[in-house]
Amino acid sequence: MVRSNPPPHASKPLIIFWKTPYGRSFLELVYVAADRRGQGLGPQLMRFLETRSRSADFFTSTNESNRHMRYVLEKLGYECSGVIHNLDPGDAELVYVKHLVAGY
Repeated sequence: MVRSNPPPHASKPLIIFWKTPYGRSFLELVYVAADRRGQGLGPQLMRFLETRSRSADFFTSTNESNRHMRYVLEKLGYECSGVIHNLDPGDAELVYVKHLVAGY
């Protein structure tokens, strides 16, 4: 898990939870405080974490209802890898992957 402290003017920290299940890098959560949103911090954090990946691919997930995160992931080159139903009733979890090494 990686945590970064907020700047003095921020109301809440940026929080990142990172795991490596099955020997693959998996980003569980990125939270950008409301007063810091719209500044491109989410994509910047994603790119930074990709450089720290411990595997040739990088996984994350988001709820189907989270259109903004889905847009960000697709813009960064992630592809939908699977769907998990029944975690949140009526809102499937979409799993995304980005292959960091060509041909993997």
